[in-house]
Amino acid sequence: MQSWRSSRQAPRLPVVGSRAGGAVLAGLLLSLVIAPCGAALLASILSDAAYRGSSVYGGALLFVYGVGLSSPVNALGFTSTR
Repeated sequence: MQSWRSSRQAPRLPVVGSRAGGAVLAGLLLSLVIAPCGAALLASILSDAAYRGSSVYGGALLFVYGVGLSSPVNALGFTSTR
């Protein structure tokens, strides 16, 4: 018995220009969505790090924020097929 993945093909998205051009376009569109939502959280992370006066703590918070922010994009990239 074949699995559902092998029996059906995933729909193909339209390609815009080259691969690099499509990646830049996707990144620009994603930044339009993330910027308004993530700015308040980023400001609170930076102000907490400044209040505590520890650059190591601030760097750790920004690292965790970056991992959390990029995890949906990475999950989509790793699970999508060509």
